[in-house]
Amino acid sequence: MPEPETLVSGGRAKKANAPRKSAPRGTTPKTATPAKKASPAKKAATPAPPAAESAPEPATAVETFATAETRETPVVPAIAVPGRTPALREAASGRTAGVEWRAISLRVLDHPGFAPELLALAAVEALGPRAREWAEGLRARYPDADPDGLARLAARRFVRLAGTGGAVAAGAGLLAPVAELAAVLWTQANLVLHLAAAYGRDPAHPDRAVELLVLTQVHPDADSARTAPDAARTADGPGERPWPRAAEAAWRDAAVSHVRAGAYGAIWVAALAAAAPVAGGIDEVLDAGESVLPPGSRFTAAVREARALGAGTDDWESIVDTLYERHGHLHWVHVRNNAALVAAALAYGRGDLERSICAVVSGGWDTDSTGATVGAVTGALAGASGLPEGWVAPLGNRLASSIAGFDGVGFDALASRTLALARGAA
Repeated sequence: MPEPETLVSGGRAKKANAPRKSAPRGTTPKTATPAKKASPAKKAATPAPPAAESAPEPATAVETFATAETRETPVVPAIAVPGRTPALREAASGRTAGVEWRAISLRVLDHPGFAPELLALAAVEALGPRAREWAEGLRARYPDADPDGLARLAARRFVRLAGTGGAVAAGAGLLAPVAELAAVLWTQANLVLHLAAAYGRDPAHPDRAVELLVLTQVHPDADSARTAPDAARTADGPGERPWPRAAEAAWRDAAVSHVRAGAYGAIWVAALAAAAPVAGGIDEVLDAGESVLPPGSRFTAAVREARALGAGTDDWESIVDTLYERHGHLHWVHVRNNAALVAAALAYGRGDLERSICAVVSGGWDTDSTGATVGAVTGALAGASGLPEGWVAPLGNRLASSIAGFDGVGFDALASRTLALARGAA
């Protein structure tokens, strides 16, 4: 029988002493002869040194860690679930693996559009430091260990644990399908992070979440995967505000064909539109839009600068000139220059529909898109009763549409239909 592998690729360590073989099942043991009573002299004899004092033969790393790790269950971090009962929050503190899987399942159910991203982020945060300690500990104990040996050990460990995740997820009740998916992805993440540690890469670095999303084929490349965790972090924030949900839905739609600034533009406009019906003013709407954006992106910087320009002066021409100096090199339908123009017009218009629409359209670039965006935001902010009659009356509450059954439908009917759908989904 071949000896077990060691952490050193080029050689093999000495095998530990094999345990005694037990008698085969089904055989009848021989009757033992009763032992004679030992004499007092024999009792005083010096006992033989215990076997533990003899120098043990070195065991392989696989043997050393086998008993400690084969029975280990996947551990997920305690995740706070806003709005849940105190009992569930206490249960999610990490007392039992089953309850922790229930907590992470609830988190994924709260934001199903970002399920893979939330799992990747949580895995790097919770498992990354442990994977790093695991690799450092083995290297300290086995200085000759090479990356390939550590990788083999990690692979053996987590292939065994893959079957455990399903058993843990079974305790999630109605959430079992989501919990089982989370358990499988969690084990995969554990393996990937341990492999990263084995080959000298920091398993707790945020880039590992990006690599996890690419390796598991959630995203086709690093660019789109790098955008996703930023959006997921935003959507996973506390509170029951409507714009994080809107941004989440917009992200899933945009991710099909857009990356980076293209996706940022989608979630920004979605947040503006979701905040406008419930906000107290245009500044609150713009704050909501910025709240879903990654703080370090060029898109975010462009939107914030343009907002400051729009709020700082009543000279719209000078605002437009500055925007063209900053973004005139971009294509006329690029998202960053047009988003900057929208932000400037909203701040400049101060919530007034006519002033805002006329400003943004006169600024050029993608005028139909920017005009529609600004009109939708300021119109929702004003409400139906606050819309200028000169803009409403010519339309006659009638929409021309090529969609079957909707040509000539009223705007009020569409608003009622949208409200009913939103209430039904709540």
